[in-house]
Amino acid sequence: MNTVAIHYKTLFYLDSVRSPRFKPSTIDKAVNAAISDIILDRYNNIRKRQKEYSFQSEQRLRDELYSIVKKSGDLVPTNDVIAISSITDYWLLLALEVYISGKQINTIPLTYDEKNIIENNPYTRPSILYPQRVYRIESSSGIEIIFGDVGSFEKGIAYYLKKPAKFDIGTKIDDTSTEIESGTKIVGYVDSTYDIYSTTGGIMGSGTL
Repeated sequence: MNTVAIHYKTLFYLDSVRSPRFKPSTIDKAVNAAISDIILDRYNNIRKRQKEYSFQSEQRLRDELYSIVKKSGDLVPTNDVIAISSITDYWLLLALEVYISGKQINTIPLTYDEKNIIENNPYTRPSILYPQRVYRIESSSGIEIIFGDVGSFEKGIAYYLKKPAKFDIGTKIDDTSTEIESGTKIVGYVDSTYDIYSTTGGIMGSGTL
């Protein structure tokens, strides 16, 4: 279903005597909010404990999200911190693996309360030796990797949900003199015809939308 079809579907459900008449821009905002809410709901559900979900339910959630799951390139750390700002379409982190002294290790997310106690517990202390315990925690600087006193942090690779495409009907054109730049996408909100004029005048071609 494309942008125009979603607009028509929205207006269809609002087509009653007492319903308001929304501007296209208002519908765009509502659909974008709904996209965000739906993805966050799926993301939160799939991250719950495994035993709370049947195979069919979890697989359905995975199938719904896979098309916006991306794998980053090599993320080079600075002082054991990976700057997520280098990933332009980053939205939500799914998993982060790091390479420390040639070892590929999956990181374990930490809360700030947990961060305060792991160093004092010999069973949870960070280490790249077996059993490996490498932690991550987020801040405004990026993702800090906590791996202990041994090893050299080389790079990280993130699996994440990318930002969903922005839903936008675009700019309405309803006159006969608007100039459109080359490469601009044109969508027919209703069945339409158009003419292409040269810069010196005269029709070069025509078509339908």
